[in-house]
Amino acid sequence: MSKQVIAIIGSKGLMAEYGGVERLVHQICAQLHERYHFIVYGLKSYGTNESLALPDVERVDFRIVRIAFIDMLIYSCLATIHALFKGVNIYYFHACGPGFFTILPSFFRKKVIWHFHGSDYNRSLTVMRRSHSLALKTLLVWTGEFLRYCFLRLGEYIAVRAADRVFIVSRTHYHRFVTRNSLRSSKFVYMPNFLSGFRRVGNGESPHHIHTDRFDQVIQGDYILTVSRLVPEKRIDVMINGFQELKADFPNLRLIIVGEGRDEHYLKDLAATESRIVFTGAVPCHEVFTFYEKALLFCLCSEVEGAPLTVLEAMEHGCPVLARAIPEMVEFGEECLFFFRADQDQAFVSELRATLLDPEERHIRVKKAYEYLHKEHDAHLILNQFRREFERLLPVGKKENQSGQVTNQV
Repeated sequence: MSKQVIAIIGSKGLMAEYGGVERLVHQICAQLHERYHFIVYGLKSYGTNESLALPDVERVDFRIVRIAFIDMLIYSCLATIHALFKGVNIYYFHACGPGFFTILPSFFRKKVIWHFHGSDYNRSLTVMRRSHSLALKTLLVWTGEFLRYCFLRLGEYIAVRAADRVFIVSRTHYHRFVTRNSLRSSKFVYMPNFLSGFRRVGNGESPHHIHTDRFDQVIQGDYILTVSRLVPEKRIDVMINGFQELKADFPNLRLIIVGEGRDEHYLKDLAATESRIVFTGAVPCHEVFTFYEKALLFCLCSEVEGAPLTVLEAMEHGCPVLARAIPEMVEFGEECLFFFRADQDQAFVSELRATLLDPEERHIRVKKAYEYLHKEHDAHLILNQFRREFERLLPVGKKENQSGQVTNQV
């Protein structure tokens, strides 16, 4: 019997080194391709040829001109229509924007999964709050973000109703969905992120953990670290301003910012007078681990998150974490992470100073964070949960046996 076919829509591609959704999709395909046939829809210029080497993983890429947000909508629409003619058993959508198109396979009574990674629409609110000028450009930005906000909210509304299963990355959002949609609570599944394929194995390293000397000069000495897209909701500006206030207390400390994004020029201008702030640009995930291992502290000032892989990576590599106390981050536990008040940017400075001056407490929380990570985000258990949920949506008359083969059910 042929394998169950799963179409994945909403990822930019496979082995896209810089995106959490893309890396999750690659891990699912890499670990489960022996049981299922995956069709992964993506955009040209994302991913590497390595992804094409996975058996039973078919990649379909669209070449679309990059226009903020619009390209993803066009791609999601085309991918959904294409999948309708491919004999797909399960349509697996990611994020709020692509979630809008869950209505198409649902209309044709197809099985649909929607994976919620975070409140994407709240990112638009962050941009709108920072736009105070009445200049024409600002008004256009505000209008665009408002329309984006409305569409993403609509995408979430439709996906919750059209999907047969809703995977949710954090308990905070899981409880929100269950509370607001009590009649549909049976379709919601808490599905935490995991780090399979990127973890160390025993005393060695995973195949993806490859040391290069490209950044050896950058990571010399003491530094604090952030790994993030440089976009408004990540509030890298809070980190830069707070770091500059500690110049007298820690004259040899540096801030390393790994990532790229639309705020890059603004942030570099903000840090122009401070030589101790280093922008590395985007760094592939197989190289960024060295930054975690040698950092004194990993900082996350983001106002909007789902369940960031960067925090899991920092925990895995023994790097203490200081984060804004938004509900999604507090889930990790105050015994594992350091927090500063969510509504007070200035609180970052005092908490950063206190954390840097207390190496013993950093060491204690690193150990607890590592234990938490391997208990709550165990890759083997989570992948088994994926298998169970996929199997429950198999067409009537098919069932996956323990060896992973699809057989007829009498």
